[in-house]
This record gives sequence, structure tokens and C-alpha cells, in this order.
Amino acid sequence: MVLDVNVGTIISALRIKDTSRACYWDCLIATTRKEHGLTAIYTEDLGFKKIEGIKIVNPFAIYPT
Repeated sequence: MVLDVNVGTIISALRIKDTSRACYWDCLIATTRKEHGLTAIYTEDLGFKKIEGIKIVNPFAIYPT
């Protein structure tokens, strides 16, 4: 699936970056996710924990040891 990104998306991502201290690319992914109504991100990247309002699902933690 390819999701559109526009100038508003980029501006929102920069605002999140300023408040969260997460990297720009994580902020852009988080903003795009929100704009398209997606509720979770499947990742093992802990950088997303810095961004408020994201449900993070680690696909490798489904079967904890």
C-alpha cells in the first residue's frame, strides 16, 4: 500500500519532531498513518515510543519467550 504525503503532512511531521525529539522519518510515518486512519504501526523500532498517540506492535514479540 502506498499512502499520499503532501505539504500539510510534512508540516505536521515537523511539528511532532519538535515536540517529541523523534527522528523526522518516524514522525513522517506517524503523521501519514494518522492522516489515513491507521491505528497501529508494526515495527521493532523503539523510536516510535517517543511519539504520542501511536499503538506500536512488535511483530517479533507475538510469542514471548
